[in-house]
Parts: sequence; structure tokens; C-alpha cells
Amino acid sequence: AIEATLLGRNPQDALKESQERLTLTLDIATAKGK
Repeated sequence: AIEATLLGRNPQDALKESQERLTLTLDIATAKGK
């Protein structure tokens, strides 16, 4: 049931989540570059 909920998750939520993760990665890379 939990797996179905994860798979049935709103695609836009997943997209937003991946974008936030990407932004976080870029922020870390920028901080290391300073």
C-alpha cells in the first residue's frame, strides 16, 4: 500500500522535490567554490 502511494504521488511534487535537490546541490557546489 505504501509503495502504491509513492508511485501514485503527484508528479509535480516529485518534480519540485528533484528541483529543490538540484538547487541544494548547486548551493553546496557554489559554497565550496568560494
